[in-house]
Amino acid sequence: MNYRDYIKEVTIDTNPELQNFFNLAIKQVFSPQYLQKIDKILKRSILIKEKGERPGIVAFNDGGSTIFVNPDEFYRRDKKQQIKYILHELIHILQRKRGLIFRRFKEMKKVTNKLNVTLSKHLKKHLSVFLTGKKQELGAGAKWEILSYFMNDSINWEAITPEGKEAMIKILRDSKVFNVDHPFWKKRLS
Repeated sequence: MNYRDYIKEVTIDTNPELQNFFNLAIKQVFSPQYLQKIDKILKRSILIKEKGERPGIVAFNDGGSTIFVNPDEFYRRDKKQQIKYILHELIHILQRKRGLIFRRFKEMKKVTNKLNVTLSKHLKKHLSVFLTGKKQELGAGAKWEILSYFMNDSINWEAITPEGKEAMIKILRDSKVFNVDHPFWKKRLS
């Protein structure tokens, strides 16, 4: 099944190479059924705009459906890394609790909550060590980072019990949101 282009760069004109990479990546991340839901609900593309006001931050969003990239940081990375940052922010967009459109992605909130409960029972180290491999401050909304850091491919499974890892993988698989049989996920879940 072919889907429309999901992202559109508005400040920096159109970048077909980034568009193609992203369209390929999104099919690796989400299950075909969930992609259909995304395609049906999102009436317009996710916008990507340059905004260099946050030094050291590669990409961020402001609570809407726009992903901002810091041009100095973003373009220093190869396409694969750029896509990881865009996917990370896309997860945050789909997790939004407000807005009529984003409330319809309730599966993302449900998966996030289940993963958070599992981590609270099975973490052996600080949450940031699990998510990034190093201890750092995540802030009050740390639970919303769990799914997005899977996109970054930075999960440190040694920071959680084997039972916790098993439970998390089951949550992701049972959600039917993600294409967990794809090599994209197999690498992240091994």
